[in-house]
Amino acid sequence: MTNSQPGSGDLAFSDTTKIAVLDIGSNSFHFVVGEMSNNSVKILYKLKQKVRLADGLSEHMVLSEAAIERGLEALEKIEQRIQTYKPDSVKIVGTYTLRNATNVDVFIQRAKSICSYPIEILSGEDEAKLIFNGVAQTHLLDKPTLIIDIGGGSTEFVIGQHKEPEIATSLDMGCVSYTNRFFADGQMTDFAFESAISAASNNLKQVQSAFKAMGWNKCLGTSGSVESLVSVIAQQSGLSLFKQSLTLDDLYILKALCIHTKDSDRLTIGEVNECRKHVFAAGLSIMIAAFQVLGVKELNVVSAALREGVMFNILDTMTQ
Repeated sequence: MTNSQPGSGDLAFSDTTKIAVLDIGSNSFHFVVGEMSNNSVKILYKLKQKVRLADGLSEHMVLSEAAIERGLEALEKIEQRIQTYKPDSVKIVGTYTLRNATNVDVFIQRAKSICSYPIEILSGEDEAKLIFNGVAQTHLLDKPTLIIDIGGGSTEFVIGQHKEPEIATSLDMGCVSYTNRFFADGQMTDFAFESAISAASNNLKQVQSAFKAMGWNKCLGTSGSVESLVSVIAQQSGLSLFKQSLTLDDLYILKALCIHTKDSDRLTIGEVNECRKHVFAAGLSIMIAAFQVLGVKELNVVSAALREGVMFNILDTMTQ
């Protein structure tokens, strides 16, 4: 599935360097083109393609031929957009699936015949720091802030203030990998939820002490899974997505809705979430575990994420 849109253009703009960034995620490929000046970026174009690379990872971390083909097909479409916009610089980064696939070299080698730009595989910690950078450059973080990003194969947690991340980590749990592990048949049972929440909680306990010791004043979430959770609550309250807060009680309401619906095919969580309903329960389980283990009281969603972080990182390099 492909969603594309022109940029909102709500940031200050000075015509200087045009840069394109592609985030090869485990669930979706995100492509963005921006015009960059000394201290600002104007987003010209965004493209999101649902690829679900993590669906193709075997238990031995071998990426299937079908997943490779889906990825190359998406890359070919994005290469066409690159040629259309003719950016001065292009940056392509890979996350959880590419950094864990034992045959990643096969994908990268075949990608070279489609796209002439190199693919940089990010470590989990670097991914988390770049997510923080994207949020910090577009939102005022005047107090210690916890940022949560639930991806297809991993979830990133960062605490920082102003422009500096203080602690950053990436845990191997995501909406695609947890769907395959706990909700593969589409059945959203109480047992499936408790199994997924327990697994995520055990994963989170390895960072619980460090994050609680650091502390934070507010919590922000970003990317598709978080947006889908907040959007369902916003639909019920009548608030806009970015004004709606998310609480543990809200998450329990969403869990009850899923269990009552039983089959993910029958979920009615809004047209905007139609393409996410099969991974909705998994993302919800991870978020419930995060709230419970880390003691999160309230979360608000923001739009900036990894691709913006990469873009601003390029801008920082240009202006040094």
